[in-house]
Amino acid sequence: MIDGLQGGDLLILAGLPQVGKTALALNIARDIAGRSIPVGFFSMEMPVKRLGTRLISNESRKDLSAVTRRNYGREDIKIISNTGSRLSKFPIYIDDSSGLTHVMLYIKMEQMIKEKEVKVIFVDHLQLMMGTAEFKGNRRLQIEEITRNLKKYAKELDIPLVVLSHLSRSSEVQNRRPILSDLRESGMIEGDADIVMFIYNPPVEETIKSMSKLSKFYKEEEAAHIKELLIRKNRNGPTGMLYLYWEPSWTQFNSLEY
Repeated sequence: MIDGLQGGDLLILAGLPQVGKTALALNIARDIAGRSIPVGFFSMEMPVKRLGTRLISNESRKDLSAVTRRNYGREDIKIISNTGSRLSKFPIYIDDSSGLTHVMLYIKMEQMIKEKEVKVIFVDHLQLMMGTAEFKGNRRLQIEEITRNLKKYAKELDIPLVVLSHLSRSSEVQNRRPILSDLRESGMIEGDADIVMFIYNPPVEETIKSMSKLSKFYKEEEAAHIKELLIRKNRNGPTGMLYLYWEPSWTQFNSLEY
C-alpha cells in the first residue's frame, strides 16, 4: 500500500503507549537487516540490551520473559545461543543515546550512514527528543522544529526515516480509531510526514464480527491477537487499513492471511 520504504520520506508510526510501536518497528528493522540491508535504530526509550533480548525472543520464538530472566531448559539454551550467533551477523546498528536534539541526531545519522552504509533509520521516539534552546518552554514549537528538520534530514540524506510517536489520549477516551489530529503535541507532525500510520487495538467483540472476512486459519479465541494498521496519510498513494497478527509471547507482528 505504501510501496515500500522510499528514500527521502518521513514516516510516522504512532499509537497509544503499550500498543506495540517499538515491537513493530523492530520487526521491520529485523526483516530489512535479514536481507543484508544495513539498518540504523535510535532507541531513546529502551536500552540496547533489552532490544537485543527482544530480537532473540522474536527470532527463536521463545517467550520474552523466559529469555529476559534466562529461565529456560537445556534444549532452549542451544536454540537461543544459535539465534544470538545468527543475529550477530545482521547489519542492524542500535544507538541508545537518550535526550537527543535533532542536530545531535543528524550528526549521528550522517556518521552511521558514512561508516555503516545504513539505508533506513528508525527513531524511537519523537516525544523523547529534546528541543533546542530557541523554543525552550514551548513544547509545541519544539516538536514543530524537530519534525520540520527530520523531514529535511530524510531528504538530504536520501533515506527513509521512520519515527515513532505517541498519540494524545483523546482517541482512547472517546473509544474510537485514531485520526491525524490525535498526533500528540503538534499538527506539524502530520504536515511534515509523507506517511502516517497508526497501530490500533480494535475491541475484541468487533474483531469477532470481522472473523468471517478474515481467514479460515483464525478462530474466535484469537481475536485479541488481531490488530489494525491504519494508514491515515500517504502522500504518494492510497490510505486504508490492514490487519496484523500479534504474538505477545515474543512481541512479534505478522501479516494476517485473509
